Amino acid sequence: GNSGKGCLGHAIGDKIDKSNLRCGFLPVHEKDAVFLVTSGIIQNFDPVVLCEATSSGKAGAEKRGSTDKGTNAEHPPAAPIPEETESAKLAKLTELLLSARSHKRVEYLNADILVNTLFEYAIEATDEKRKFLERSWDDVDYIDAEDQSSKEYEILKVAEDYPGKVDHATAVAYKVGHLTDGQRHTIRKAFFYSPT
Repeated sequence: GNSGKGCLGHAIGDKIDKSNLRCGFLPVHEKDAVFLVTSGIIQNFDPVVLCEATSSGKAGAEKRGSTDKGTNAEHPPAAPIPEETESAKLAKLTELLLSARSHKRVEYLNADILVNTLFEYAIEATDEKRKFLERSWDDVDYIDAEDQSSKEYEILKVAEDYPGKVDHATAVAYKVGHLTDGQRHTIRKAFFYSPT
């Protein structure tokens, strides 16, 4: 990843990159599950990150000389445009959650199942890359300081060919509830009560 140079998120020089900043509004209803995740989870649903396609339109597994991802060397997938990438991520996420619901034999996923499903998925999606990096970083410890920087660059370049994004993974989920007037009053009193 790129250095944020002390900024929260991406940066262009010393300025915050707001070009991909998005804000959305979606009404929720009682009993809806709401979840928030960091890039270490959501980006692992991206077909480019998963090496199912690359920005150049070639299949990731093909780049490694493998067909283990089911790619067709004669017809590599086209480079996805941003809207297709978002649709693909949402489709893969929906499939995962429906599968989890079916596997757990529940009508609705609770917050605990939802978060655990997302973490298990991220761990599995990054397994091959993580193992490669762990083996490679062990070797770097025994290299002279002068050669270390070029070796690290080499490792990161090769790691690009492995699926997944090894990054911080945080997930928070909750179920939307309904507060009675009495509960709302109690909360207001607890947070806004002034003894003076």
